[in-house]
Amino acid sequence: FEIGLNNTTLCSSAGAATVLAIKYLGPTVFPEPNDEQSDSRLRRVGVITAVTLTAHNFPEGMAVAISTMGSAKLGLKLTVAIALHNIPEGLAIGAHPV
Repeated sequence: FEIGLNNTTLCSSAGAATVLAIKYLGPTVFPEPNDEQSDSRLRRVGVITAVTLTAHNFPEGMAVAISTMGSAKLGLKLTVAIALHNIPEGLAIGAHPV
């Protein structure tokens, strides 16, 4: 798999299409409940959060694995960079009201 303009454009377009599909299909798959404090609303928020965090963290894990296969030193540097990146990300997610 060669990295280049064509593959970058293809993957970026696939990501944008996924975001648009979720934006338009999300309300039908996960309908918004009427009651603001209902268990179904909390379940919906939990599932959406779990799916988005998984989709976000999977490429990070792949990047660490692939870089470590090339060089343990590079893998360690990338691991530390991603760990530092996850601190403000976790604080932002934890501070967001449900």
